[in-house]
Amino acid sequence: MRLPRFASFILRRLPALSVRARVFTLAIIPVVGLLVIGFFFASGERQVDAAFDTVQNSSDLANASREFNTALTAMRVSVKDYVEGKDPALKQAFYDQLGIAIENLGTIEKHAERRDVKVIGNLRGSLVSLRSNFEFLTKAKTDLGFAETEGIRARFAEAVSKVEHLVTSDVAKMTEIDALRLLASLSQIRRYEMEFMISSDLSATYKIYGELAMFTGYLGKAALPAALKDQITQAVEKYRDDFSDWISHTRVVSTQSIVIQEATTDMQAATDNIIMHAKQQQASAARGLVASQSRTRGIIISVGTAVILLGLALNWLIGLSITRPLQGLSEVMRRLAGGESVVSIPAVGARDEIGAMARTVVVFRDNARERKRLENEQVDASSQREQRVRTVEELIRRFGDSSNAGLDAVRQASQKLTS
Repeated sequence: MRLPRFASFILRRLPALSVRARVFTLAIIPVVGLLVIGFFFASGERQVDAAFDTVQNSSDLANASREFNTALTAMRVSVKDYVEGKDPALKQAFYDQLGIAIENLGTIEKHAERRDVKVIGNLRGSLVSLRSNFEFLTKAKTDLGFAETEGIRARFAEAVSKVEHLVTSDVAKMTEIDALRLLASLSQIRRYEMEFMISSDLSATYKIYGELAMFTGYLGKAALPAALKDQITQAVEKYRDDFSDWISHTRVVSTQSIVIQEATTDMQAATDNIIMHAKQQQASAARGLVASQSRTRGIIISVGTAVILLGLALNWLIGLSITRPLQGLSEVMRRLAGGESVVSIPAVGARDEIGAMARTVVVFRDNARERKRLENEQVDASSQREQRVRTVEELIRRFGDSSNAGLDAVRQASQKLTS
């Protein structure tokens, strides 16, 4: 059977190895295959662990970001409740949610990617700004007062009441037209005041200031005692000052509330980007996990198949490298046992155990040849010796015959002489 070129090359090189080495090679191939499979499996497991860590990290980041956004929403609600409410204890809800936001921001910073570091720094700065804004708001709200009897609201209500009291209590001292003008202007001021309280429309303040100017004009034209006019003027000035304080503090509360609302909205938009990045990272890790498992599975199948095929091929070649010369030696031994001595011994040049056996058979062959040569020489010597014996016997016979003939002649001659 004609072997492929590569198989023939391997088969020619195998006798350089001992039979023990070849058997060891067969035994070591599965071990090497298992080691290779184990290496790739361990590498795949490390990749799987890394992917799971990434997925877990992304999940923690997304959850912390959602909790951060929830805290920001709760902060907006608490600011609104605080501004609209009458309980100063409501501000604690803002600080509670601020603490939750700071805690979750720390978690976000721990799990975030490098590209989000700047965003996280901005968020941390925004939280500091929110605290400052809320402190300004709470100060302004406290100065305003949470009830009609507190702060600027109490002073403002007192000033309004004093102006009304002075005007209504001294109507009798005024002319009818002056009283009507002052009362109508005062009523208009109170209407604009209620309109502003209900709508918080700052344009109503311009109407109030305009009506106050008209009231002051009417008061200046009114025929009143100078002392009464001074009292009403002072009360109106007090009303205007308290109203200005009320407006300014209300604007501070409104402005800071709007700033907080807009800042938290912007922060949530930035946090949504972090959540989006976390989801992308999680999806990428999931794809990497699937690819890693598929790659590891493919490598294990490929290496296992290669080990099986290589093992089968080497098993066949190594078996052939052992059985073929053994069969040749068996045939040579059979022929030597049959008396043949002119035979060629296979695998004599091999450096393995079979080569040693072949060289031993060469000794047997050479001994057989020498024995046969000696036997042939002995046969030749025996033949020569027998030939020499026959020659000597022939010579003796001839000598006896010639001697007898001579004696007969002498005897006959002797007889003739005697006769």
